Order: sequence, then C-alpha cells, then structure tokens
Amino acid sequence: MGSSETLPLTGSGSEPLYTVKFHVEKIRMIAQISFVFMISFCDFITNKYIMGVTEDPHETVIYKLFGFNHSCNALDYNPAKLIAAILVPLISIPYVAYSYLFHLRLVRGHKRGDVSDAHLMFSRITLPFNIVAYALLHLWFVNGPNDDYGFAGHYLPYVSCQFALFFSAINQVLYLKATDNMPFGVPKILGDVYIISFAALLAFNQTLGLSITFGHPVIDTASNPTYANILHTTSTIFVFGVFIAPIIFAWEESKNKDDNIITFA
Repeated sequence: MGSSETLPLTGSGSEPLYTVKFHVEKIRMIAQISFVFMISFCDFITNKYIMGVTEDPHETVIYKLFGFNHSCNALDYNPAKLIAAILVPLISIPYVAYSYLFHLRLVRGHKRGDVSDAHLMFSRITLPFNIVAYALLHLWFVNGPNDDYGFAGHYLPYVSCQFALFFSAINQVLYLKATDNMPFGVPKILGDVYIISFAALLAFNQTLGLSITFGHPVIDTASNPTYANILHTTSTIFVFGVFIAPIIFAWEESKNKDDNIITFA
C-alpha cells in the first residue's frame, strides 16, 4: 500500500511497538543551529587561514562578481569545504524531515478547520521543491565557483535553499496566525509584515544576484561600492531573518505543546 498524508505508520490490526512524541520545531532548530554553526566555523577557518594568507580576498570569484565576499566564499576552500561536507547531513536531513512533518501538521490543521485550502495548497506545491533544495544543498560547495559548472553551479543550490527557507517561514507564520499561537504575544499583523518584507528582500537580492551570476547585471555592484554595500546589507538582513530569527521563534513555539506523534507497528 502506498503512503499518503493520512496513512498512519501502523500495520493493519497490529499493536504499535512504540510511539515517538516530539515537537516538529525542535527538528527545525537542529537544522538551523547546524547551519549557523557550519557557516560560522567555515567562515572563521577561511578568514583565519585562507584569506590574506594563500588567497587574496579581492581576487576571489565572488568578490570580482559582487564587489564583496558573501557567505558562499566561506565554503570555497579546503579545509573549510571538507568540514562543510562532514556537517551538511546535520542540516539537510533535519530540514527534509521538518518539511514533510510540518506539511502533515498542516493536513491535520486543515481537517480541524484551522488551515485554509489555499495554505494547504501552497504547502503541497512548495513541499517537493523544499525537499529537493535541502537534499541537494551539498552541491553548493561540491561545485566550486571555478569548477566545470561555473559560478552558477555553485550559487544556484545556495539560492534554492534560500527560497526553501523562505517558503518554510511562510508556512510557519501562516500556521501560527491561523492557530492563534504567535510567539511572544506578537500581533498577527507583524506576521504579515514579516512575509511581505522578506519576500521583497528575497526578490531584490536574487534579481540582482541571479542577473550578476548569468552575466547580465541589473546593477553593477562589482564596480560601484555603494551598490555593493546596499546588496551586502539587504543580504545580511535576509540571512538574519531566515537563519537566525527562526531559531528563537522555533524554541518559543516548541513550548506550545502542539506535538507530533509517530507510531511504529
């Protein structure tokens, strides 16, 4: 029998061997914290032992394209690249699990009347993309900026992950609004402000980023320090909003007793 959104993990007529009770946001916390740790540790290694030592920070592919070195640069050189390869399962696997389990939470909420048809449809559409983006995140540093696939092969997995993180954030905010569980007593309107603001940031950053990647820059940040500073600032704000802030909100949300239970036959 194939699996479905409503099929329990039990055999027909059998007693369950055991059940696992957990809050899905704790899985997300593992992924987010692992991601932040990987980037921070690799960035430290790259800046301490690579940039200015064996590589000129102003001669990297990323600097020449964008006019500054962003987080991709942290994973471009060994030994940071090797460390990232070791740590990436702690990011990809929890993210994939979180995406699917959160979708099941929305299915349950839809049956209860909390989740709208439109929200559930949004989750069904974005779920396959999110899973693929998280599962292939390792291609971000497997494909170096100077390798056969060029900078696009290096940058696109990173961009895909940013979109997946944003889609996950939308799902979370809409669910919290629908169930009246906004953390820290935050007004629901601020959830809408978050979604709109970070959608605008993502659109701005990636319109510029992708146009630069494919050789048709909307604005030339590489030769204009003001434009480079603007893009660097908006990128940093977006990273904080989808990488750092969700750790805090996930921790707070994990206290609301909205647990998942998986039963094994």
